[in-house]
Amino acid sequence: IFQTIFIFKIKTIFRFLLFLFYTLSINSFNINTEYSKTSILKYNYQNFFKQPIEYNPYSDDIVLQTDFSPPIKGKEQYKFIFNSLQNFSKLVFTKEKISILSTRETSEEVEIIWKINGFTKGLLPIHIEGVSIYEKNTKDLLKSHKISNSL
Repeated sequence: IFQTIFIFKIKTIFRFLLFLFYTLSINSFNINTEYSKTSILKYNYQNFFKQPIEYNPYSDDIVLQTDFSPPIKGKEQYKFIFNSLQNFSKLVFTKEKISILSTRETSEEVEIIWKINGFTKGLLPIHIEGVSIYEKNTKDLLKSHKISNSL
């Protein structure tokens, strides 16, 4: 009897793990195909300090434009900038959080108003607000990212 119960529990755990794996693989597939650009961008913003960014919605020729630097062109350069920001934030900040204040998506663009709150490792408070405007290309990929009003 003990052996039968043990085998039943193992089978149940195995079925649960298969179900969990299947569910996670479906969800990770859907994030790249079904969800709106706003949903993917919200996910990227909210998890910016926790995990890598999802770069699938960006075109290979994306251009990053800010109020304080020359344009940065190309997906590899874009990735380099944001991966560097993620690494820098791990060294300098603690208890950082990005909040999305509002979003708007049209067929041509996505606008996200955001703010970052947190502390430096020296416990100085930080507060940064900004507006990101993403333009879409004809393939519905993000071709331009303009950041403004950063304080």
